[in-house]
Amino acid sequence: MAKTYPIPDDCPVCSGNYVVSQLRCSSCGTKLEGNFSTGAFSNLDEKQLLFITAFLSNRGNIQNTGKQLGISYPTVKSRLDNALKTMGLYMDSEDDILEKVKSGEITIEEAAKILASKKK
Repeated sequence: MAKTYPIPDDCPVCSGNYVVSQLRCSSCGTKLEGNFSTGAFSNLDEKQLLFITAFLSNRGNIQNTGKQLGISYPTVKSRLDNALKTMGLYMDSEDDILEKVKSGEITIEEAAKILASKKK
């Protein structure tokens, strides 16, 4: 099988996003054309993907992930939050939401909606 490469993040001409438009079977060569989603993991850069791989191989244990990567507990949490944001999966903690209310970034009503949606 030919070597595969990750999809580049942005078009070198216009900086737009790429769309996967063709799939090919590596065994028989059958081709399928259309617009295909690459999934949330494809949004991660190489460093984030290596981190997520380590995190998952440690079954989500933050301390073991930190030990494996030689980084502190707060750094692991920060990198996890960053990867989740990149994947579109990040949800603010209740403390984060309250801080946003205190700073005037969001209203109490908006905070209530966010908190209600987290409980679903």
